[in-house]
Amino acid sequence: MGGELAYDDQRFELIWRLLNRWSVMEQHLAEALSHSFSQVTGMPTFSYKGPNALKIGEVPGVWARNLLANRIYRCPVVFLEPYVANSQAIYPRVQKWIKEGEGDAFGLVSEYTDAVLMGLQNWAAE
Repeated sequence: MGGELAYDDQRFELIWRLLNRWSVMEQHLAEALSHSFSQVTGMPTFSYKGPNALKIGEVPGVWARNLLANRIYRCPVVFLEPYVANSQAIYPRVQKWIKEGEGDAFGLVSEYTDAVLMGLQNWAAE
């Protein structure tokens, strides 16, 4: 984003990432993961409302953000934030798992890993 390009180090990292074409791989992987999380969880994707993220592509839930790890890791980077703690979508699900004997909070971990594996498989099959 505009203000971030004022810093020499961030401009350098942007150019480095663009020349390595990591953003292409990151976007395709993020799109596959967004689809798989929607399928596995049935939850709506999160939409940023502030100026700290930029919507990229047509797939819901895929956003560009200027995070430190995106700059310091010398490889493609995709962050997953499928569950918003104490959100109206996730809190009742966790309570249901715990209170109604449908498992425990580790059901959330199993659901998460299922979605990641499905997304990776779909991405690799492209």
